[in-house]
Order: sequence, then C-alpha cells, then structure tokens
Amino acid sequence: MNACDLEIREPHAEIWVSLTAALSWIEFQRSMELEELLEQIVGQYGLTASALRLRLQESWRKLADEASLGRIEVRGRIVGDRLERSLEVDDLRNNRFLAWVVQEGAGLDVRVERHDGTDDIYDGEWERLADSRGFDFHCVAVRRDELLRLWPVPLKSVRRRQGAMSEARRASEYLREQLHSLAPKSVTKRQMIERVTAGFRVSASQALQVWREVTLEHPAWTAPGRPRKSIQQKSNEIKIAKTISKE
Repeated sequence: MNACDLEIREPHAEIWVSLTAALSWIEFQRSMELEELLEQIVGQYGLTASALRLRLQESWRKLADEASLGRIEVRGRIVGDRLERSLEVDDLRNNRFLAWVVQEGAGLDVRVERHDGTDDIYDGEWERLADSRGFDFHCVAVRRDELLRLWPVPLKSVRRRQGAMSEARRASEYLREQLHSLAPKSVTKRQMIERVTAGFRVSASQALQVWREVTLEHPAWTAPGRPRKSIQQKSNEIKIAKTISKE
C-alpha cells in the first residue's frame, strides 16, 4: 500500500508529537498513534506486522539522519531513567532499530534500540538485539514544526482530491444503507441523488457515479419496471376508446 490509500491527517497541533505519530506521517502521510496504526495498516490493509515494522524502521533512519545533522530535534528517555533529554548524534547513529513494547500504565510505545554496529540486519522477528549497556530510548518525541518542514503537508490539490474521495466513500456507504433498508423503487433515482448531494460534499455527476456503482450491488433497483406511457400513447388510447363506444 502507499500513502494515497489513506486520508491525509497531520500530526496534532502540539510542540512535540510521539515518534509513532511522526513516523506514520513520514511513511503514510497520516499521523497515527500505535494502536490506530496497527488497526488500520495491519488490521484493515493486511500488511504484516513485520513488514510494517521494517517500513517504520526505514522512516526512523531517515528521521535520525536528519536529526544527526541538527535539522530536527528528537527527545526521549533512556529505559530505566525518568530524565528526558535530546538524543545526541551517537544516540541517533547507534539506536537504529525499532520495537513496540507495553509501557507500564501507558499502553503500547515505540522504542528505539541500540545495536553493536557489526551486523546491521533485521531477523524478521520482534526480538531486539542483545545490549548489555541499556541505552535504549522510550517515550520518544519529535518537534512537530521541524517535522512538517522536512516532510511538508501535501499540496492543496492533493488534499482536495483525497477529501473528495473520502466524501464519495461516505456517500457510497450512506446509499448502500438506504437501498438495503428501503423497498425497491420506493423512491426514485432522482430523489436518491438529491439526498446524496444534499447530505455530502459531492457534485450531481459524482452522486450519479456513486448511484451507478452502488446499484450494481442491488439489482432490484436497476431492474426495468413497467414502461411509462407517452402523452401520444395516452391520446391514441383515448381516441380508440371513444371510437369503440360510438360503435
């Protein structure tokens, strides 16, 4: 999957954002905390947990490289220590691996872990490399303004397009519910399209497209009914009836 598959959402408007919020913004252009990230990417889109970790780990390395150059500040706490401090160049260069762990009383958290520098590899599991020095960091946070300067918000045209796609999806869900609950042909096509355009930010042509897609799933709504008689047909029937009555 790629970033276009998800609706754009910036990190919360705070000075510091969590590492997960920063990494998901870099990777997917949708800022998410870990629980939502696992639910959305692993649960709904089917990406494996290991594949997700590798993608976030690559984003962390990009972020750490920028921080090593002084372009963005990253803060965290050494595991076992309550003191928060900025990660220095050696911390950023050595702590290249990610793991998510259960923080006591705080739920899931992403931790950056040290390795010995000899084998920069990942074994495909969630196990960390052994580190007797205990220099792993948790509760890692990133400066939001610097994050958005390095990985800016997409152009307005992209945001508008994604917003329109999201609105069309909502309109489709609404229409599916309506056609499922209403008796076939109890309302007209025009009435349903008017409801969609009134309730959602979609144009009439978009609403028509949504109608066509959704009604494919509900054949009863597209099956032809009795043909409507034209004015000329009605007039001819009246003439025939009068002729018969005279005879």
